Amino acid sequence: MILFALFQATLVLELFLFLFFFFPTVVVYEKLTSRLSKNNALGVWIGSCTVDDNCGVCKDMTTEGGTIESPNFPNDYSSDLKCLYTIESPTDTKIELTFTQFIVENCCDFITVFDGESDPLQIALNGYQIPQVTTSTANKMTIKFTTNGDNTLILPANLSPGRWQAKYKFLAIESRMTVPLENATIAEL
Repeated sequence: MILFALFQATLVLELFLFLFFFFPTVVVYEKLTSRLSKNNALGVWIGSCTVDDNCGVCKDMTTEGGTIESPNFPNDYSSDLKCLYTIESPTDTKIELTFTQFIVENCCDFITVFDGESDPLQIALNGYQIPQVTTSTANKMTIKFTTNGDNTLILPANLSPGRWQAKYKFLAIESRMTVPLENATIAEL
């Protein structure tokens, strides 16, 4: 009887280990989509994207950038949200944010984009028109998404449901080389 119980426990443990190691996305998919920090093949850090739990996703991150989405995308986002997306790129880069879909309740829901963690405010957005491209001055950008308590969007059929998606891209910060004037040639200037 004891041997049979040990045999069953061993089988259950082996099954769990098999599922965990061969199908890790089944176990940790939600955590991976809300917090991304990537290294390249050489182990060099290439950037990160973090979102509050249950507040949308960061996905498709590569050495060039990635994607962020509203909660429940491509379906309606919910009411009373206070979501924070933090994107960080490698040193000596900046972040370009381009919205690909943008339907945000015109009166009471907002997306605010900060250059850095919280200051200065770069742009505040809502409405139904895709905004212009926004670029940070350094390697960190914060996007705050807030919705009011009544998220009963009354939208024309072609605009429903309320949702948004943005692609972010890492860009090199151009460095300016200084050439001393006394030793400069025309070609260097």
